[in-house]
Amino acid sequence: MCRKTYVVFFCFLLTSFFYSCSPTLKSPVPKAGTANFSRCIAIGGDFMAGYQDGALYYEGQNKCIPALLTRSFQTVGGSTFRQAFMPDNQGLGLSVKPWLGPFISASHLASVTNCQGISNLTPVIPLLPVNQSNPYLAGTSGNAIQNLAVPAATLAQYFNPTLSIDYYSGNPNPFFNRIASVSGHSTVYGDAVAQHATFVSLWVGMEDIFQYAANGGYPNTIPSAMQFSAYLDTLLSGLTAGGAKGVMATLPDFRAFPFLLAGTVQYNSTLPIRSRLVEFPLLRFGHNQRAFFGRE
Repeated sequence: MCRKTYVVFFCFLLTSFFYSCSPTLKSPVPKAGTANFSRCIAIGGDFMAGYQDGALYYEGQNKCIPALLTRSFQTVGGSTFRQAFMPDNQGLGLSVKPWLGPFISASHLASVTNCQGISNLTPVIPLLPVNQSNPYLAGTSGNAIQNLAVPAATLAQYFNPTLSIDYYSGNPNPFFNRIASVSGHSTVYGDAVAQHATFVSLWVGMEDIFQYAANGGYPNTIPSAMQFSAYLDTLLSGLTAGGAKGVMATLPDFRAFPFLLAGTVQYNSTLPIRSRLVEFPLLRFGHNQRAFFGRE
């Protein structure tokens, strides 16, 4: 009888010990604070649009930065985020070899046999014939698209209505035409301001530098810090005129990009890309910007 009593008592103590050591975890309760996520828009280039594997396609758009952000915003009352989705995961991209064709589909890895009969796993970039591109060039009427990011577009082009012209009318960048409110007349800036957003996700300036550096300084030019500041100030002033808040990403140090490091090693004597980037004030300008704007 005593032994049973001791066993029961021991089990009671053991159970009490484990229960007393179990931590009490409290899940954080998300709050919007002073931000209003009822109408979110995004502006930027490749990264904000979801341009991946050399093309804009459905899955990349679905996992783009602003799409991921707005899904989190929905936990504190944010609305849905409308995008002009591509019809499939092949998508459409701008070819870096335009003499072969203006468009490509998303690249993928595949086993390719070279001229020596050796097979290697390598990126395959399928060409997209122009006569098969119409499903990807088709636009969305009105000004209902909240992701206004345009792959390969520079900051100055956000204010230029020629960016909204369709491909067949001579615009080599067909992406804004897909979402412009009025083809040939709209600007990214104008369409963005007209949406009266309450919260803006912004990442601009990437294409201004990277296109210049990746192409060896030709044929693009880099805007001065004064020019870039003027465009950026105008953009922010228009977007926040109604009291909108937002978040703005700064520019990374392009000198750390593998593409430019490889180019520096190979062409340092004739193409000092890296030294030009060190002198470019836009890199420093980006780091001096406030990460958040519209604070009270």
